[in-house]
Amino acid sequence: MSAPFPTVLMPGVMGSRLYFPNSNRLWDPDRPARMVRWAPVWPFRSDDDNRRDLHAREPAGVVLDEGDVSAAERDRGWSTVVWSFYGGMLRRLHAESAGAGAHAVGYDWRQDIRWLGGYAAAKIRGVLARTGADKVCLVTHSMGGLVARSALLADPSLRDRVATVVHVCQPSVGAVVLYRRLFTGLVRGLDGGGGVADRVFRLLLGNSQATFLANMSGLPGPMQLLPSEHFPADAAGRTWNSFLGPGGLTPAALYGQTNSPPGLRPTSLGLSPAVADELRARVAEVAAFHAYLGPPAGGGFADTWLVYGTGRRTEVRVDFSGSVTPALEDRGDEVVPELSATALALPPGRMIPVTGVSHADACSDGAVQDLVAGILGGRPVAPVAFARPAAVAEDAPPSWGMPSGEADVEEWFAAARGVAAKLGARVRITVDVGPPSKE
Repeated sequence: MSAPFPTVLMPGVMGSRLYFPNSNRLWDPDRPARMVRWAPVWPFRSDDDNRRDLHAREPAGVVLDEGDVSAAERDRGWSTVVWSFYGGMLRRLHAESAGAGAHAVGYDWRQDIRWLGGYAAAKIRGVLARTGADKVCLVTHSMGGLVARSALLADPSLRDRVATVVHVCQPSVGAVVLYRRLFTGLVRGLDGGGGVADRVFRLLLGNSQATFLANMSGLPGPMQLLPSEHFPADAAGRTWNSFLGPGGLTPAALYGQTNSPPGLRPTSLGLSPAVADELRARVAEVAAFHAYLGPPAGGGFADTWLVYGTGRRTEVRVDFSGSVTPALEDRGDEVVPELSATALALPPGRMIPVTGVSHADACSDGAVQDLVAGILGGRPVAPVAFARPAAVAEDAPPSWGMPSGEADVEEWFAAARGVAAKLGARVRITVDVGPPSKE
């Protein structure tokens, strides 16, 4: 980077803080008391309540003026993102910016990434206008990289207004783990262990095929993280899905198959007509989005870099031989396989592996922050390797009384609802409105 420019951080899926006025709920992973109110715990709240409240047509806005940041930091959008994921990266980028400043663009991650591209393009233009800068630098995490690529398609003039782009752990051509979950739901072992945070995550998003499919039927953006036709075969010539390849289906035909597997519209689950119709619409949108985004080669922007994780057990293939069988290899960041990240096909010196980093923790990791700051500062960078941390048997419970270990999470949810409701009722915030409701 030849001159200091403002930096804009674009978070990954579920990494933006959202407020839902109709239900007075917040998506705010930094605060367990807020997240607990999403829990589908019978008889207080059903799985279908959860599906309807999270649905992309339910109005929501990105939180603007509330959070543990200063007024100046709020003006730069820092309160719009999950602080435990991105706070460290924002402070590092700001310190390295030579006074140009670091900004964050939270967004409604539920929405179609094509729409989000236009939203992000407007936000980038806003940073340019407020700062008077000629250009900005972009730092993206996960789905944020796809949103940035979509922003360039929405506004091609950004190509000349973006100095440098650093993608962190971008699923450039999708994530195999999402496809597998659409057949199994989130399951212990593959989707976390017995710790409280892992168990809550599975409960919220769906710990069975039926509940996960129902939730995803209302979430266009997350569904568009499915592997695309550009997902490459591995060194042995194996495709990511056993139904693809010579004599099998083409990628474009895979998701819409009425036979399930491999199609994503199972008739044996007894899904409601509303869920079945919406699932059909989501599958069609996936194909349209992949066609819109096109091949990933180069990433679209002139000065593009990739920082990606490797060395962690990651789902790289799915086989169907009587059951859903994911193949796990130490070639990814636990979510994004190397083959997907590096499908950007940048010059080797611009794709920097970090061995041992996990997808969720990438932007809070000091080694990744060092790499990103070095790239933006024009300093030499090199691959990083660090020891994988020892497995933690259970999550440490927050001080306000969340259960640990194998405690009965559902019972605790029921007991905590009153506390959470009181906390939620006191919220007074300003939000950036999302897209209009969709029927």
